[in-house]
Amino acid sequence: MATHRRHRFEVRRTRLLLTSRKLTVVYGVARRRSASVALANAPALEFEQGILGRLFGYGTLVAGTLEIRYVPEPRSFCRLIR
Repeated sequence: MATHRRHRFEVRRTRLLLTSRKLTVVYGVARRRSASVALANAPALEFEQGILGRLFGYGTLVAGTLEIRYVPEPRSFCRLIR
């Protein structure tokens, strides 16, 4: 049985769950929603940071069709996958 690493990050009312197989985002306050992308199916995991994002330590994480804004320290998050 394979062991899977799990990492959880919280961004306001948004939760990111990263396993060795997929990235899941759960968001919303009154209405909870979730979206997942299999890491094997995502062409690349990228992050975007503007000037303010670099100054304040946040950015946008893009994994295939899944785009998550205002992720704290997105560079560290990307390093976990690589």
